[in-house]
Amino acid sequence: MPRQRRIGFSPPTEETVAVFARVPASAGKKLASTALELGRPKQEVLAELVDRYAGMLGDEFSIGRATVANDPREVLTPEELAALLQVEVATVLALATNSEIPGRQLKGEWRFSRTAVLAWLAGDD
Repeated sequence: MPRQRRIGFSPPTEETVAVFARVPASAGKKLASTALELGRPKQEVLAELVDRYAGMLGDEFSIGRATVANDPREVLTPEELAALLQVEVATVLALATNSEIPGRQLKGEWRFSRTAVLAWLAGDD
């Protein structure tokens, strides 16, 4: 008799680890509804979110007692900023040209401060 697969779980494509985390109820509901809408297990949704966003969290950040070090650049090119904001490079250049996003032109090349752009995005004045 063939082994039955549990509903909602995909066979892992690589070794897995258990992750236990308490999140606000609203975040748990969003995760469950997102997984349901996508027709994918929650662990796949979480894994994709980690893959997508882990590199954008800054030079060093602390969560509780854990510290993770990355090496993000403070000064970004239009291409790097577009990747950070998940938009097209043309969108970044249009925003910069119209002075809608903080940036400077240096010898005709746009450069952006990560800190200033993230403050702008957060709506900090």
